[in-house]
Amino acid sequence: MELRIRPMIGDPQVPRIAVTPQPESGWHWVGFSVHRMAPGASLAIAARPGREQAIVLLSGRVALDWRGHVTEIGQRTRVFEPIGPWTLYLEPADTASLRAATASEVVVADAPVDSEWPRSHLFTPDDVIREVRGEGVTEREIHHLLDGPGQAARLLLVEVLTPAGHWSSFPPHKHDTEDPPREAALEEVYYYRLDPESGWAVQRVYDQEGMDHTLAISDGEAVKVPRGYHPVAVPPGVRAYYLNAMAGPRRAWHFTVDPAFAHVPMFAVNNLAVEDGGQR
Repeated sequence: MELRIRPMIGDPQVPRIAVTPQPESGWHWVGFSVHRMAPGASLAIAARPGREQAIVLLSGRVALDWRGHVTEIGQRTRVFEPIGPWTLYLEPADTASLRAATASEVVVADAPVDSEWPRSHLFTPDDVIREVRGEGVTEREIHHLLDGPGQAARLLLVEVLTPAGHWSSFPPHKHDTEDPPREAALEEVYYYRLDPESGWAVQRVYDQEGMDHTLAISDGEAVKVPRGYHPVAVPPGVRAYYLNAMAGPRRAWHFTVDPAFAHVPMFAVNNLAVEDGGQR
C-alpha cells in the first residue's frame, strides 16, 4: 500500500486528495477527501447510505445550505490561526452543499456505520476544545473536533498544530490491534499544511514486523497509517498543521507506546479520546 498521497492539481472539480476504502489492499474504514474552492465555487455533499460524514471547513468562508437553511460559516483564513474550524456531522441520509464566499479549503471524512448513529449536528469554533499536549520539544496544540462521546458513530477527528523544531504524535504509539481496553484498532489519515508552504516535515510509520517507511512530507500531502507507530518531526523554521481522521470497528482511541520509548513521559491523560460513555 502506498502511504503518501500527493495532491491532484489542475481540475477544480476533482478532490486534491482522495482516500477510499480498498479492503483488497488492507484499507477498510476511513474515506477522506480535500477540496480547495475558488470564490463562487460549489461543493455538493450527497447522502451516503451506510456511511456517516463529517465536513470540516479548514479555512475561508462559505455559505452552508443544510436542511433548508443557508448559513455563512468560517472564521479563519489559515489553519495556523489560533481558532478551531466549523465541522458539520452528517448522518447517512443527510445532505448539504457549500458555496465559497472566499477561497476556501474543505475536508470531507466518512466511515461506515451499523444500525445507530447520532443526529446531524453543526459544531462551531466555540465547541472546539483546545489542549496543549506534551512538554519541551514535544509540546503541540490539539483541537478536538469530533472525538467526544456521542458526536459520531465511528469517526474521530482532531487537528494538531506543531511548533517549529518540535516532535508530534509522540512518543511513538500505535492503535492497530483490537485488544480492549488496552488498544483499539483504528486506521488514520494525516492531512498536512506547512508554514512556510515550501517547508517539509518527516513522518515515520513502522512496526516490529519489518514495516518501515520514513516520509518527507510537503505542504498539502496526506499520509495513510493502516498500522504501526507513526511519530512526526518538524524541522526548525517550519510550523506544521495536520488534521487526523480515524475510524475502526470500535470508536475508542486506546493505544500502545513503542516499548523503546516507554521511559518518555506521556501527556497528562492517557487514552484521551475514549469510548462513548467514558471520560474525555
